[in-house]
Amino acid sequence: MRFLNLFGGLLMAAQALTTEVTVAFSTHSDQVVLAGSVELPEGTPHLGLVLLSVAGPTDRDLTLGPHRYFAELAVGLAEQGVASLRFDDRGTEASTGAFLQSTLADRAQDACAARAKLAAVTQLPLSRIGLLGMSEGSGLSVVAAQHCASVPFRVMLSPPVRTGAIEMQSQMQRLLQSAPFTEEQKSAVAKAAIEFLGLVSAQPPDRQRIHDLLSGPYGQAILPPYAFVPTGVDQRTDFVLSPWYQSQVHYDLQDAIQQTAAVPTLAIFGGKDQAIDATANRQLLQQHMPQAQIEWLPELNHLMQAANTGSPMEYGFLPTGFSPQVIALVSQWLQQQINAPEAVNLGDGT
Repeated sequence: MRFLNLFGGLLMAAQALTTEVTVAFSTHSDQVVLAGSVELPEGTPHLGLVLLSVAGPTDRDLTLGPHRYFAELAVGLAEQGVASLRFDDRGTEASTGAFLQSTLADRAQDACAARAKLAAVTQLPLSRIGLLGMSEGSGLSVVAAQHCASVPFRVMLSPPVRTGAIEMQSQMQRLLQSAPFTEEQKSAVAKAAIEFLGLVSAQPPDRQRIHDLLSGPYGQAILPPYAFVPTGVDQRTDFVLSPWYQSQVHYDLQDAIQQTAAVPTLAIFGGKDQAIDATANRQLLQQHMPQAQIEWLPELNHLMQAANTGSPMEYGFLPTGFSPQVIALVSQWLQQQINAPEAVNLGDGT
């Protein structure tokens, strides 16, 4: 048993009804060992979810500042009778492997292996174990549905549906709007960013030209200052040429969405999301998945957190973590899936 500081208060009575079990499981293709936690409700769970995290190497709880977004989500789901498995990304915390050497396809296979592990722990059939992804994890939930056996449903939180290069350019434009630069400097950075995206998207990328651009006057402004982004020019060049970053640049869900259109889907967007263009991505998802239930929560940011501005800079400083409203919405939608017909078998993976 364990007790979390959940939603700004200690909900000891409710949390005493959930149990956390530490697990480890191997991937099928390269035998990476992933470590995670299964959150179990009191009694027999009626459904299961594998939680797939945001871009960049994150721990199983999706820890940022005082918040543990996925731990809070897992407890909230367990209180509604839904078991879940969350895990440390490759090369993070207790998991083996190298995160930057993995592609979206590799990590989709990780999701399939996680479903199999959750089925073994809970004794639930795979037809009752779905996928929940946040941000890039939403994309993983789409790709994984091509490879995993009989995905019955999925939940997509803050899903980037547009192609990687387009979303990266859009993100840079939003960051520049609030940056302490002159208009002339913003114009120069934007021009350098467009050149950069062209270079890293080329097949094959020109390493020397990328290195020169990153070592130039606007090199530090081109890549978002996330904690996992290296600071040295050589290391930053290696970073953008890594399999993981290249899969970000060439990220494209169109085929995967079409092939998995039969999977019942709930998608939730936050109206204050500044990490992606939520409006544009919602519209595109509606076009590709007209049968999906798509929700718009105007006060939430990219991490499904009640926000002031929605800027990534404020995530760790906000007083509350994962939104109870989202947990309630997801739980209600999952209840509707209990009596749904068996999922369409979309692949032979496990």
